[in-house]
Order: sequence, then C-alpha cells, then structure tokens
Amino acid sequence: MSDSTRQCGFCHSSSQLAAIGFMATDSPRYFDFCGPCLKRLTAHQLLKAVCKAIGTEYPIDDSPAVTLPPTMNPQKIHPRIYYIRGILRNRLSFCNEDRALELMAEAHAAGVPVEHLEDVAKSLKTRTWIDFQEQVNEAIEVASE
Repeated sequence: MSDSTRQCGFCHSSSQLAAIGFMATDSPRYFDFCGPCLKRLTAHQLLKAVCKAIGTEYPIDDSPAVTLPPTMNPQKIHPRIYYIRGILRNRLSFCNEDRALELMAEAHAAGVPVEHLEDVAKSLKTRTWIDFQEQVNEAIEVASE
C-alpha cells in the first residue's frame, strides 16, 4: 500500500500515521493509526478497531473485567483506613496490603470505629500480620454481637 492511500484505522485520517503490528493468523498484519487516536484511545478501543479491520468479532465484551466486592468499593472506604494501612506497612515486616484494606473496610462496615482500628495498628500487641488479623476479626465479632 502506498503512503498516499494509507489511512488511520479508526478516524480515517492520513496524517501522523504509526503502524501497529497484530498477529491475526500465522503471519503478522500491520494497521495504521494516527498519533491523536493513539493518544486518546484505550487499548480496548484499538483492539476493537483492529478486529473490525480484519473482519473478526472482538472476543471481549464491553463490561468491566474486574468487579470489586461491595466492601472494597473505593467510595465506601473511609479515608483514614488508607492511613492505617500505611501504619501497618511501616510497622510490620509483612503486610498483605490488599487484604488489610479489605479487612478494615469489612470491620468498618460491621460497626468497628476507625479509631479502634488505628489503635489496633499502633498497639504494642500488634507485632505481626497475624496479630493484626486476629485483633480485627475479634473486633468484628464484638461489633456484630
């Protein structure tokens, strides 16, 4: 294909083209996208455009691939919980950060005050990750009674 007939695979512009390689079969195929499209499109949108260009259906639906449990919704996590996770990260030799957020969000949703979670994190009794987990689980049991 000559340079004069090359067009962006998304907006059909012919300026600032960049070739993207794609293995549709055993032999690679290249598709052109203009600079502005490469900057503003997500990888998801680029792959959809490539699949459309080669005449195949895009194998992934438009729904988000990852769903968070209800307690892990970022809007529902108290901001102070992130601070408490930082305390744990600095105090303990091992801290499962994702699980810590999940556990503290669960505790807060069960009615454990954030101040109590902070006290547990700063407590001299909390020397290991297991100690922290046990104390927060106890607090959840007490709060749910």
